[in-house]
Amino acid sequence: MKYYQSELRDKTVLYVLDQVIAAHQIPRTLYSLDGYAEDRVCLEKKAGEWCVYTGIRGRMCEEESYDSVVEACQRMIEKITDDYEEEQSMKLSFSGELQKFLHPQNFDAIDAGKASIPKIV
Repeated sequence: MKYYQSELRDKTVLYVLDQVIAAHQIPRTLYSLDGYAEDRVCLEKKAGEWCVYTGIRGRMCEEESYDSVVEACQRMIEKITDDYEEEQSMKLSFSGELQKFLHPQNFDAIDAGKASIPKIV
């Protein structure tokens, strides 16, 4: 199945974010990349915008909207890190990994069936 370029890009960005968060040993109990989760910082696409919020008692608190998935991911990094140095380190890792994954040749390989679409684990 072919994916639209933007949908594939979004999935790839989320995959990269998930890998970077894991590499920085941030517990999964602090965040959700799949939408609402209780007592977690959440990332979700709603009505064409990317939302970052905290799930508290069934509500989406401190909700912020972004046009870009990358901007939303960067905001999520800010919300789940404890200090400025950790935040900057994670943002740098995220940016570097994105450059590798979002290379046009990677999309061509996926469309040709020679590579698989990254999955969020």
